[in-house]
Amino acid sequence: MHRGRTGLFVGLGGLYLAQGVIAAFGSNVLLPQLAATGVTLDYQVELLTLGMVPWVLKLLWAVVLDLVFGPNSGTRRRTLLVSISLVCTLIALWLSLTPRTPEALASLTWLWVALNFAASVQDVTTDGLAVDLLEPEERGAGNTWMQVGTRMGQLGLGALLLATVTTHYGLDTAMAVWVGILGVCVLAPFMLPRQRLQAPANRPHTPVLTALLQLRTTPKYRIGALAGLAMVGSALTSAVAPTFLFQELGLTYNDYTYTLLPLMVVCTLLSGPVSHHLLTRVGVHRAFVAGTVAVGLVWAVFGLAEPLWSFRGTLLALVCVESVATVICFSALYGLLMAHTQPRIRAVHFTALMILVNLGRTVAPNFAPELLADLGYAGIWITCGIGQMLLAIPALLLARGYAPTQATNPS
Repeated sequence: MHRGRTGLFVGLGGLYLAQGVIAAFGSNVLLPQLAATGVTLDYQVELLTLGMVPWVLKLLWAVVLDLVFGPNSGTRRRTLLVSISLVCTLIALWLSLTPRTPEALASLTWLWVALNFAASVQDVTTDGLAVDLLEPEERGAGNTWMQVGTRMGQLGLGALLLATVTTHYGLDTAMAVWVGILGVCVLAPFMLPRQRLQAPANRPHTPVLTALLQLRTTPKYRIGALAGLAMVGSALTSAVAPTFLFQELGLTYNDYTYTLLPLMVVCTLLSGPVSHHLLTRVGVHRAFVAGTVAVGLVWAVFGLAEPLWSFRGTLLALVCVESVATVICFSALYGLLMAHTQPRIRAVHFTALMILVNLGRTVAPNFAPELLADLGYAGIWITCGIGQMLLAIPALLLARGYAPTQATNPS
């Protein structure tokens, strides 16, 4: 692999690793500790809701980034990423030194909101930079390592490592490890190749307002529909997964932490080279078709194999195959969304598409209890599997009219 390309992939993956670690900290460390100290469920929900506010508003950050840190801003974008990553680390350090007690709830709340604000700015900046710097043939591979970074941050470091450290060495040590990981991730932007950051834009300058008006009058219904529906099946299966694993199958917390989590981490690492090779070879459109069909087929077959659920090997096979197929599917999805963004407003447009992705992921779990009551676990797996496979149709339609454009800042 070309040295500059390797640095680009490692830098983007490291930035996404930080985001995954921050997200996992909230669900695996902060909320359980607050619950253990007697904080009410209502306040826990309020904390999660407030933490999501910066992510809802990140379209505003994207507009500012396109205006101030557009394709011609050179290495200033790397300086912004280093600065915002350092801010994340300092807020995390402050949060780690704040008592996790009911008396300190106000401080914890605003620190958590501030951390999510910084993380959302980093997210938008990283996405915009990826759209600029990744060539069409690199988008699949680049998004693969961004996906691997996210999943390793959430599962490997944020869940498995922090849970293990907390169990054996205590919460304070786990918090120190968390801050240390974020501190190391500050170095990730320095891996981005300088020659790409400084390369001149190869497209005529278009004012942001003009580009926004062009976007409004451009038919983007297929890509918008695909973005909105892409994560619905994943959100529904994830919503029912805890009760399915711990109540239906009778797994224990130790089974999940020390068997399933390590298996998911290993499969995620193995999926990286597989997804990189596949997406580079066939392109993001075909890879998404293959990935979404694979994920849907795995879910449907698992639902049909209900008589075999009592065998532990059935669940382990699902985890292995689904982990690899998921990385391929969603790496291709994000590469596909990047391929269909408007160059002048790449941060705004890609963020808008990601809002649609997250909207589907947010709304879908609300229907999980009713669907579970009507369909049962097997029915949900089968239904989500069929729906996921049908997403191949809009992807094929998008591929028919797609003409690849070069990165805004080619090397």
